[in-house]
Amino acid sequence: MERVSIRSERSAASVPVRTAFASLGGIAVVTAVRREETRVAGSRDGLVSLDRRLRRGEVPTTPGERQAMRDLAEQPSWH
Repeated sequence: MERVSIRSERSAASVPVRTAFASLGGIAVVTAVRREETRVAGSRDGLVSLDRRLRRGEVPTTPGERQAMRDLAEQPSWH
């Protein structure tokens, strides 16, 4: 019977290269999600404000903020 090696035939240099590609992919995904959230909220300050209100359960007072809150709440959660 032939023995099967469990050990990978990859070089030691391939590990940091694969790690770098995986890291860049993760950064790209997080950046895209944040960009979409910022677009929905109108600005970074608006996003921070709406996120804080959403976490505290506060209801926005202006119709624009209410719509932005609805749009933000409907976003798929990636975190």
